[in-house]
This record gives sequence, structure tokens and C-alpha cells, in this order.
Amino acid sequence: MSLESPYKPGPGLAPPQIAGRQAEFSEAFTLLRRIENYGAVGRAPLVYTGIRGMGKTVLLRQVAIEAQNRGFVVASVRANSETSVPQLVATTIGKALADLPGNRVAGSWQQWKDRLARLDVQVNLAGLVTVTKKADPGPDGHIEPHVLHELIASSAQIVREQNRPGLLITIDEIQSASRSGRITIGHVLQSLGEDPNAPVPATIISAGLPNSSDSLTVAGTFTERFTYRRLPGLSESEAAEALLAPANRLGVGFNDDAVGLILAEADGSPYLIQLLGDQTWVAAAPDRPQMLTVEHARRGLAVASEELTHGMFRTRWQRATPMEKQVLTAVVRRLNPAGIAQISDVASDLERTTKDISQQRSSLIDKGILQPAGWGEIGFSTPAFARYVRAQTSSPLTDGPSRKELLAQIVALRQQLDATSEAEVPSPVQDTAQIHDSSPVPDDGTEPE
Repeated sequence: MSLESPYKPGPGLAPPQIAGRQAEFSEAFTLLRRIENYGAVGRAPLVYTGIRGMGKTVLLRQVAIEAQNRGFVVASVRANSETSVPQLVATTIGKALADLPGNRVAGSWQQWKDRLARLDVQVNLAGLVTVTKKADPGPDGHIEPHVLHELIASSAQIVREQNRPGLLITIDEIQSASRSGRITIGHVLQSLGEDPNAPVPATIISAGLPNSSDSLTVAGTFTERFTYRRLPGLSESEAAEALLAPANRLGVGFNDDAVGLILAEADGSPYLIQLLGDQTWVAAAPDRPQMLTVEHARRGLAVASEELTHGMFRTRWQRATPMEKQVLTAVVRRLNPAGIAQISDVASDLERTTKDISQQRSSLIDKGILQPAGWGEIGFSTPAFARYVRAQTSSPLTDGPSRKELLAQIVALRQQLDATSEAEVPSPVQDTAQIHDSSPVPDDGTEPE
């Protein structure tokens, strides 16, 4: 019987070895300690950003677990465009306080409800929070910033009175919130630390795609001063740790060639390390401590490639607009050996300026398909997706000269043919003597066509 794979390639699942995120954890834990020690965070709001597969959700969940271990009350939500995120936050806080041991016995529960009633916020016995129309004039059920701020502040104070450090709220996929939701959340993020005379023992830590900073600016330019921390890809040593440590605990190793192949394909993506490690393990099916080889890795990568092709890659390609697909095709053609393309070259192939394709470039970055690689440079967030794009198109942009180069070749060819024709045109006298027409003469005496 083979050993069970230690890898966890599912989205949002914590890997058995979280590598390369010590700095991010340390920063979040510092915010928790400040609440413990001073009753307020006293820092700019923290927002983690990154392309998909970088471990943002895992990071938020691990911070939440650490906060709970420290005694914090935690309310975690995942933003989406269909539901009011402030309402989700309020409801989740209400449920967390309803579940707080001894809360209602101490009378704090009724006190909290009385405070919220003055803000036209009602809480039932199950902890469900609702907002009356007086406090909720918006058509999409949003909560006004001052209402949510007071709800969080009152809730955090009740938590503190229960001899707990404070309240932690985590918001994942923050860029997906509706416009009104982002406005409310943005203002609340700012207001929680605004008044030093009224400290709030609470903090909100958020995470989202690279466009999160842009999406929050609808609340105001003050959001530019939030602390945005981009989660980079893992370094080679960090990626090796994430791959090898789980297997080593079971007495299984990878030879150097297998490690090199997997790490090159994963290109620093925590998600891909889990997926490729898992499929390599399945291909080898070790039933005892042993060394996994490059052949196991090749078989595993083939299966993983099929999974990505019919899952993640297919979805990304379908979500791209026709113009975005043209940009992706041009990027593929212009990739250098390091997997980087010059934006100016991409625009040139499409016979456009860099400004003309800036909207598509930004959109593809926001979707997590492309990522900036330097000034005026772009690359795929998942290098293997470049192969998928090549397979989806037979455009000259990927198989041969660019459109601009192809047109130039056609013009040159036509000029060459014209020049040849002019050199070979016979004189009028030669025309009469040399041209022979074998067409039959019609019986009616008309000229042949």
C-alpha cells in the first residue's frame, strides 16, 4: 500500500510546509501584539496582494488561527460582488459574539444590542445582524461607513470587557466587493485608527489581487497610504523547502534532477509546488522510504499539465476578451528565454502603441494572467500558460513573422513581381507575332472571351 501524499494542492488549503512567508506573518503578528499591549493597532491598514496561487488565503487563515490562539475573537469573510461585504462583516461579527462563552450571562450581549439599536442595527438570538432602512439608504443593502465603524468599535469593546485582547476581521478577495462595499470598507479601514482619544481594540487585515489598491481608491485618495504588501513568488530555496520538507518527514526524497524539473515548472508558485509535488508522488506511489526520480516527475508533470489545461488555463483563456487574447498571443511570441516580453514589442506586433494596449495589459494583470516583470516588461504569472496560449492559436504571431513583418514581406513580394512584369512586357510588334491564341473561333463570328 502506497504512502499517502503529504501535499495539498486544493485552493486555499494550507500546505504542510508554509515557506517564504515569515516576514508577512511577523508583520501581522505585530499588529496583534499592539492590540494586546495598547488596546489599538496604531498602524496603517494592512492589505496583502498578489496573483492567484501565491497563498493569500492561506496567509489570512493562518493569521486568524494565531489570533484565536491568543484569545482574539475572529470574524473572517470572503468578498464577492453579489453580497454586501459590510453586511457580511456585520453578520459574522454578530455570530462570533453570539458564540462567545459567558457573553450573554455577563449582560454584555444586551448592552451590545442596545448600543447597536441606537444605530438602527438589530441582532437576533442567533447573532444575525440586520440594518433598518433608516441606516441603510443604499439600493444594494450596504451599510454606511459610520454604522459599520460603530458596530466594530462596540463589538471590540465588548470583547475587551470579556478579558480578551480584541477583535480581528479578515477580508479575502477584497477587490471583488461591490463599489459601495469598497467605499464603506475603505472608510472603516481608515477610521479605526483615526482617533487616538478613542482607541479601538480591533484591526482589519485584507487580501486581494494586485488591483486591490486601485479598487479601494473609490473610497478616497487616503487609501493610497494603506500598507500594501505584495506576496512574491518563492525563491529557489523557499520553493525547495516547500517541496522537500513534507516528503522528508515520511522518509521520501527527490533526486536533484526531479527537484530541478519541478521547481522550474512551478516558477515560485506555492500552489504549483503542491500540485506538481502531489502528482509526482502519485506517479511514484512510494510504499516505503525511497528516492523519487526525474522520470516520476515527468509523469507527474504530464498529468498536472492536463489538469491545468482543462481547468485553470481553459478558464483563464475563456475569460479573456478577443483583444486580450491578441495581446496574450503577441506576448507569447515576444517572450525571451527568461520568460519576459517587452511591452513595446508586443504593441508593435499588434500595430498599436503601448498606450493603446494599456487597458488590456492592466486587465490581464488584474485577472492574474500576466504580471509586471520590470519597467516596460511583462510576463506570464504561470509560465506554463504560455504553452497553452501557443496551442490555442495558429496566428503568425506565434508561428513565424509578426503581422507587421508579414505585411512588409507581402509588399516587397508585390514590388518584386511588378518589377519582373515590367521587364518582361513584349513590344507591340512582338505581341502580334508571338502571342498565339488556341481558343476556338465561335461559329457566330463573335470574338472569343
